[in-house]
Amino acid sequence: MFGYEISERASLLFKAFNPDSKLINSTDELKKYKNFFDAINFSEVIEHIPDDKIKENIDIIYEILKKDGHLTVTAPHINNPVHKKHYRHYTFESLLKNFDTSKFEVIEKNFLFRSNIFKTIFRKLLFNRFFIINSNFTLRIFYYLNNRFFTSDEKNCDTIFILLKKNKLRVVNQNLYFWWARQDSNLGPIHYECTALTN
Repeated sequence: MFGYEISERASLLFKAFNPDSKLINSTDELKKYKNFFDAINFSEVIEHIPDDKIKENIDIIYEILKKDGHLTVTAPHINNPVHKKHYRHYTFESLLKNFDTSKFEVIEKNFLFRSNIFKTIFRKLLFNRFFIINSNFTLRIFYYLNNRFFTSDEKNCDTIFILLKKNKLRVVNQNLYFWWARQDSNLGPIHYECTALTN
């Protein structure tokens, strides 16, 4: 597994939780991996990238993704107020505009996490900047609520999920996974997630 992070602080966090993963710290090094990755996870990242850097980042993703490789993208929906660490939130259409249709094909789209005031309050009580409650019982309740309200329609969702495939088909034999991190190091550490895609 590989990761990309330019923030020194976030790099330390990544290494602590992923000691066996290779961490890339510069775009110059990243560009050496042309047509290398089978799958890239770009989850909850795009909203942290300044407007003038989005195209550059997506062009790099396209270059390092193998032909017929998959890209998973998640981003917060405009149904939520824009967080102070975010540049923007999206609709499905506005998010998709960042991915050139000549380069990427939409395989799947979903609207996740139906908005629910009870779930929001419960989440803020369990996971906040002061403490995290780490008990099996409370985590089970939270995951139950998430599963119960997992998929939604666009009008009521919290998050947009898109699975894209790089155009230009080719059979891929290896499975490699990639963690993508935000470009703006002043916005704090990133929360890393990976969805495995198997060929």
